[in-house]
Amino acid sequence: MDTKAKVAYMDESDHANLDGPDELLFNVSNNTIELDERDSIAISCYADCFPPCQIDWIGSHAETSITSAELKIVNVKREGNYTCRAMNPRKVNITISDTIYVIVQSDV
Repeated sequence: MDTKAKVAYMDESDHANLDGPDELLFNVSNNTIELDERDSIAISCYADCFPPCQIDWIGSHAETSITSAELKIVNVKREGNYTCRAMNPRKVNITISDTIYVIVQSDV
């Protein structure tokens, strides 16, 4: 009985199966979102990749850096840009990004 573990290696034919990312999709219909002050929203970012993409968010505020497909903005106070980035972990230097702009309507 063979007790050696099977190890998967990428060969030249595997490179043809690498795919994406080609475009980003959001769960919102517009890249500009207007929210009332203190509103909350969850924005999801999706990119079709093989193997699955690594997705992260970078915000215009220094405290926004999220390594998840979902960006949650709770009790919004400041407007700004939120950029979703997708990278295929096996395609070096292939990254796509798109930005959502959040506008805050203040309670006056």
